Amino acid sequence: MENQSAVMIARRVCVVGASGRVGSWLVKKLLERGHIVHATIRNIHDPEKAGLVKRLQGADSRLHLFEADLFHPHQIDQAIHGCEFVFLVAFPTKPFNSDAERDAAAEGVLAILQSVLSTCERSGTVKRLIYTGSVVTTSPLDEQGLFSRDLIDESCWTKPDAQIPYPSDFAKFYTSIKTASEELLASYGVKEGELEVVILDCGVVGGDALVDSVFGVRSLLSPLIENTALLANFVFLQNLLHSVPLVHLDDACEAHLFCMDVPLTSGSGRFLCASDYPSVGEIMAYYRRKYPELIALEPEVCGSNIKGGSSKLTDMGFEYKYSMEQILDESIKFARKLGLIKDR
Repeated sequence: MENQSAVMIARRVCVVGASGRVGSWLVKKLLERGHIVHATIRNIHDPEKAGLVKRLQGADSRLHLFEADLFHPHQIDQAIHGCEFVFLVAFPTKPFNSDAERDAAAEGVLAILQSVLSTCERSGTVKRLIYTGSVVTTSPLDEQGLFSRDLIDESCWTKPDAQIPYPSDFAKFYTSIKTASEELLASYGVKEGELEVVILDCGVVGGDALVDSVFGVRSLLSPLIENTALLANFVFLQNLLHSVPLVHLDDACEAHLFCMDVPLTSGSGRFLCASDYPSVGEIMAYYRRKYPELIALEPEVCGSNIKGGSSKLTDMGFEYKYSMEQILDESIKFARKLGLIKDR
């Protein structure tokens, strides 16, 4: 029997990147609400990834799978056809070995996003594109690497030339290209006026998941899984944002759904999506208090934290359900289930 909370009017929506941590959970919630879902994955013949979404409640009658790879953006044209809303969850990135490859990768990402935007606009049916962004694009650091503000909100944009101690070349590239991508999307919505573009800048997404992966939350758990490279990423978030913004997977997906339904007064919008903004020190204090037997690494704590200053989502009626403690507890429970964290 289908969920009694299903919407009265079924919408046809597209989820680009349906086999990942956020994408699969989003498909689950859309189906539970009675929507018709066009879901893209790279290989529809993969029994694990395709089977995951095929087994979801309502999938037999309202899920349509499309094989598509963002590196070949024309492949998603058919998936988008006839949809009112498009959730762009996947992000096209590839490793690079030289400056030339890095620059080519950056140009490729922007070209792909432009292609997706053009496809949505040409469709004649897509009303709104909802993009899964990242808080790494919202740093309040100035060009000298100094904090110019004491609150983070949607007006903050990470400066491309800021003197920031990146833990790796890829972290620098990822931060830069995510910021450039969001700037492209934000300007597109304002200029074109017809297609509404929403950007959800999500914090570290913790909690349970349908897929057997803790990708995206590994840095948060790095002190417990004894990985120094990931620990450097954990500290990097603190250095970049002066906090580690957190959001539970379910809250993040609910925010995506909220942004599908809520009227936008400006025709486009950028929203911070995080329920809490603890510092590395506050997270470590919680680990020491509740999970002292799990701690394997101690990060260097970098001063006080800057709290999120945005209430843009909540002012529009959105409500977060999960606290910092719940996010950390469920992330650890999930990682234990996967065997990534073990009692010492």
